[in-house]
Amino acid sequence: MSNGLRQTPAVEEQWRDPEWLASALSWVDEKLSETGRPRTGEPDQVHVRPWSTVIKVPTAEGPTWFKTNTEELKREALVALLLARRVPDRVPPLIAVDVERGWMLMEDGGRRLREVIAEERDMSRWDDILDGAADIARAMEPDVDQLLAAGVPDVRLAVLPDRYAALVESMDVERRFRDAVTRVREMAEELASYGVTETLQHDDLHDGQVFVRGDRQLILDWGDAVISHPFFTLSVTLEGVVAWGLDDVENSVDIAPLVALPASLRPRPARAGRCLPTGPPAGVGVPGGQHHRGGGPALDPQPAADVPRRPRRLTPSWLKRDDPGAHADRRRGGRSSPRLVRDDLSKTA
Repeated sequence: MSNGLRQTPAVEEQWRDPEWLASALSWVDEKLSETGRPRTGEPDQVHVRPWSTVIKVPTAEGPTWFKTNTEELKREALVALLLARRVPDRVPPLIAVDVERGWMLMEDGGRRLREVIAEERDMSRWDDILDGAADIARAMEPDVDQLLAAGVPDVRLAVLPDRYAALVESMDVERRFRDAVTRVREMAEELASYGVTETLQHDDLHDGQVFVRGDRQLILDWGDAVISHPFFTLSVTLEGVVAWGLDDVENSVDIAPLVALPASLRPRPARAGRCLPTGPPAGVGVPGGQHHRGGGPALDPQPAADVPRRPRRLTPSWLKRDDPGAHADRRRGGRSSPRLVRDDLSKTA
């Protein structure tokens, strides 16, 4: 969780306080009445965590969901509001929101993707989810300044190298992390040269954050969201979920087709007269635990013409470093090393 909230003292008592609950439910009842769908039963506080709480509220038309976060994360309410305006087909319908208090009331998102995929024995829903991540990234570009002003962490390439350097200097880490400062700067400059607009990205997009409602896959839980390069969203998604396949076996799915650059991105001139690369730069981790070190085996992306894909997909996850020992941590939305770094960097914003 960004801003180190997983290390803060527990605040579950606040969420269970009768006076606070009465106030929150009064607001929920008011908003439901305004939409002509009053509550039909007792609410169920299904989620109580140090950083947030979720309450299931029944209505005749189906369940609705109230969510709020701590003061440090109440910005999620603004994110939810903007997402509902920009990409209503990619997120659950928003019934009401109080941005000042960080309160959200949403329609039911459906069934969690993790259980749906287990039943269907089919990973193909991820195709539409990746399209959705790209749709959201593009749609939210005009809102970056507003989101930054509201406190969404700034992890853009312009500030990332300096903050990485300050972070590793302040921590007791292995020498290799300090030695990587120059490489981080080089990678940030190279990624910036491709001219992809930095925008809102989820930063924790796994199969527990996506819900299936009818024929739509909806992306929930934007509390970890940051402003950064949109390709970073694939760290958890591809390496932490898709690559593990249906039977939870590491590297059982070949994600090379998802890493290859689509025809819409390759080749074309970029800044400083450069062209987009067709494979991972030396020293950059690639999915599957393999690494290219300028002499070892490298992932050889298929030509774009040979890879069937939708043109709006986000693709190159190889534009981030990989830690071969981090697979156990990144599984099911666990934190890979790149994301841990971004979480700590958020605290220094």
